[in-house]
Amino acid sequence: MAKYPNFGILDELEKMLHGTSTRQALREPLFGRVKDLYPMTQSVFSQKLYDLKKGGFVAYPADRKTVRLTDNGKRKLDFERLARLKWQTKERDQYYRLIMFDVPEERRFVRDLLRQKLREFACYQIQKSVYVTPYKCEAVMEELIRLLHVQKHVHVMKIADLGHDMPAISRRFKL
Repeated sequence: MAKYPNFGILDELEKMLHGTSTRQALREPLFGRVKDLYPMTQSVFSQKLYDLKKGGFVAYPADRKTVRLTDNGKRKLDFERLARLKWQTKERDQYYRLIMFDVPEERRFVRDLLRQKLREFACYQIQKSVYVTPYKCEAVMEELIRLLHVQKHVHVMKIADLGHDMPAISRRFKL
């Protein structure tokens, strides 16, 4: 569930549109879904929707019966999901995950976001763009890679031995 109603409206709108060929949803069913998550009146919902329109995250025609998620709205959803992305558990097996990436310079912001999330996940940096963790992370890394749109630039490998770096990494993770 979203922490803020504006994000909740965007999130529910995207869910309503997912898997459909239409690019817009009816306003009333959207209000029904959102008010179940956040106790709000129709007028508060209208104000929140207006704020989202003013911010460029949604659009609606003059008759105001339908709502459409804009490209800016989709980017905001991705950024909010990225901010909330966390490891649920630090489950281990006998393997390490080696995370390597080579994100182009023109996407430096995305590369820095990826590094920031890897540090947040307590991954150990072996080289500038090589990290390691002893925890199962395939699902969260897949989501992170999808949100950042770097599928071609990031590789996650499951390995058993880290060679001469093994003692330092074992100390780092207190293994």
